[in-house]
Amino acid sequence: MRTGISPVWAALALYPEREAAEAAITNNTEFLPCLDVVAKSWHAALQPFAHRGEANYLDSNKPGLFLDPPETDPGGSLVAATTAGFDLRPNFDLERIKDFSLNLDKVLDWMASADGLITKHSLVSPDGSSEGFTVTIWRDDRAVLDFAYRPGVLRIQLERNKAEQTANRTSFTRCCATVAKGQWEGINPVEAAGKIA
Repeated sequence: MRTGISPVWAALALYPEREAAEAAITNNTEFLPCLDVVAKSWHAALQPFAHRGEANYLDSNKPGLFLDPPETDPGGSLVAATTAGFDLRPNFDLERIKDFSLNLDKVLDWMASADGLITKHSLVSPDGSSEGFTVTIWRDDRAVLDFAYRPGVLRIQLERNKAEQTANRTSFTRCCATVAKGQWEGINPVEAAGKIA
């Protein structure tokens, strides 16, 4: 994540209806013709049901909510996406970004032992916008909430962000996978989590 050089990459797309999103997964080579040159890939259609905070993925000049999901949990395995971003002003503080990244590493290391965590990965936008996101896949909604609200490294960093604004903006989105195919780290994490919603 720090060097911008990685064999792992991710693509995200927003669809106005579930059918279109699931069709993109079912016919993924039509949408991503480069799949014939990758070693392995995993694809999922995600139904968001909770979204808080700010990100600038839709408009870099007006960070804000980029989803308006129904607040109904469809059940099943859960995919959580957490974003963090920094304003690249002429006098932005690189040390602040380094500090955030180092503390993110601590959270990810601590997260590895969380009950119900299937897999995790952090990525950063390759366009130099200093927008990053972490994707985690959990057995269910209860597992991620138990982790997020228990005392420990994550709570310390969340409280620190509130007090010091360690990033200019953050967001948290919870989704359930409706369709998933392929492998991530040797497994289909949604199948490993138990079921597809």
